[in-house]
Amino acid sequence: HLLARSVKLTEEVGELSGEVLAILGAQRKEKLDIMSLENLGHECADVIITTLLVAKHLSIDIDTSLEQKVLKIKNRFSL
Repeated sequence: HLLARSVKLTEEVGELSGEVLAILGAQRKEKLDIMSLENLGHECADVIITTLLVAKHLSIDIDTSLEQKVLKIKNRFSL
């Protein structure tokens, strides 16, 4: 199950990358024709959801991990 979720995460990141390339105009013509900010948002959501599912599968306390990471970033950049 973990392997499948990890592969799915890789797939979703690839799809998000394709949408970013399309937004930047660096994608093939046929991909540019179907590009939209809505699609980009959906791909971002897919990456987040799949990441959360991987964390859940590994029993990671994602709330605590996010809080710690945000604090670390704030300290690093004096925010």
